[in-house]
Amino acid sequence: MNKISKILSLVLLSFSLGTLALADVKMGISYGAIDMSPSAKEEKFNAAAVDHPADSEDVIVPMGSIFIEKDFGLLSIGVDIVPYDLESEELNNDRNANGRGAANPSEADTTNAKVKVSIETPVMIYALLQNDAGAFVRVGASQANVATEETTPTGSTYPNADIYGGHVSFGVERGFGSNDLAFRIEGGYSGYTNVTVVNDQTARPTKIHVNDMDGFTAKVSILKTF
Repeated sequence: MNKISKILSLVLLSFSLGTLALADVKMGISYGAIDMSPSAKEEKFNAAAVDHPADSEDVIVPMGSIFIEKDFGLLSIGVDIVPYDLESEELNNDRNANGRGAANPSEADTTNAKVKVSIETPVMIYALLQNDAGAFVRVGASQANVATEETTPTGSTYPNADIYGGHVSFGVERGFGSNDLAFRIEGGYSGYTNVTVVNDQTARPTKIHVNDMDGFTAKVSILKTF
């Protein structure tokens, strides 16, 4: 959370120090979703002997956010915050009696591990390039804290980790009504770094791998210019 606070403070400070009288500030709310197929697995200390494939799920994760941006004409710089945690579906890593490739039958593993991933308060900083017709392209980078809630045969607990994302989208903005209101519709793609965390056991450490957290996005926004 310290990184998030520092990023947000720097962005807000840059806005407050901006003395360009002709540059407007826009604030708004967004609602959208990302379609992804994340995977997760627990790697035990004897993973070289027993190969357990990762489990993946097709999920659509809805998300709402608030944003503020500084309009410098064709270019706007902004920050977008999801003010709550995003939780994945529970991923089950079942293991059958034959050990799925165990070199020695005594190494067969019939246990089951369950993992749920929470992405805590994602923050994105972005640049938005917009033409006079209202069409725009947005490019952003994000950071969040990832927490895993696991039920594992080893009884292990795992620390949180940082995750970083890259985002690109295309859309259009149109004004409506009075009071400088407008709406945006956009679609794009988001990709996140893979996460590996090591448990709290020093003698026989195991790992949780969370991969493939990327996918296509769609978003609708309502904003006001001040």
